[in-house]
Amino acid sequence: MARSELAARVAVAVVGIPFALLVIYLGGWLLGVVLAVFAGIAAYEYQELSAATGGRPFSFLGVAASVLLVLAATQAPSFPGLAARGFALLLVLTLTCLALAVWRRWPDGQPITAVSATVVAAIYTGGSLAFALLLRHLPPATGGEALPLAGAALLFFPILVTWVGDSAAYFAGRAWGKRKLIPRVSPGKTVVGGVAGLVGSVVVAALY
Repeated sequence: MARSELAARVAVAVVGIPFALLVIYLGGWLLGVVLAVFAGIAAYEYQELSAATGGRPFSFLGVAASVLLVLAATQAPSFPGLAARGFALLLVLTLTCLALAVWRRWPDGQPITAVSATVVAAIYTGGSLAFALLLRHLPPATGGEALPLAGAALLFFPILVTWVGDSAAYFAGRAWGKRKLIPRVSPGKTVVGGVAGLVGSVVVAALY
């Protein structure tokens, strides 16, 4: 188990990070399509969590809306451009879910939970990742010298910090961790690993 997890981390370092750098550097529709795929998967997983507790979200609609939010940001990578399209999309999603809830979930199928889980899944996943496009395509600073690829550098920042923090937590926890951090939430996490992850994240953020 430990070897397989280590192999996965090495694969991320060797393949995943260079691929992420290339996609972020190129930006545009390549970045948008990659993020849209991740958004769709994340929306599906979010709705599966709701389903596991008895909810019955409209999974297809949540996934589709999440993907479309990212693609809308790709087509118009600015906040004003995304705002109108995103609001219209979420309004249509909500009204459609409300109608379907009356038809397919009423009265004993938790209709409010079905609507809420579907809409929140789209906002949380697609809405969040849509802003990655806005960061990548930030316009040049007004009144100052524009930094080359400033948007790409800004977008790579949270990826780098997360990866370094997670790696520091993993290796320190494996080497010295004994006391569990929150066993009911994540049995493998230790206090030492948590502290190491925090310190690693802060240090690499400051250096970056």
